[in-house]
Amino acid sequence: MGKEQKLEDSIKEIEQIVEKIENGDISLEESINLYKEGVKILEGCSKKLDKIEKELIVIKDSDLE
Repeated sequence: MGKEQKLEDSIKEIEQIVEKIENGDISLEESINLYKEGVKILEGCSKKLDKIEKELIVIKDSDLE
């Protein structure tokens, strides 16, 4: 993959996956594969949000000094 996706791009990709699954025009196997892909993307989003939260705490704490 190389370059890390922006959070916004990841969210758009998840929305596309959900739409494909909800449409029901794909096979069960493809739905499962898309679901797995979505889970991986969500895990990446969670890590990014955790990192952002830690950065904000550092900024907040440095402003209080």
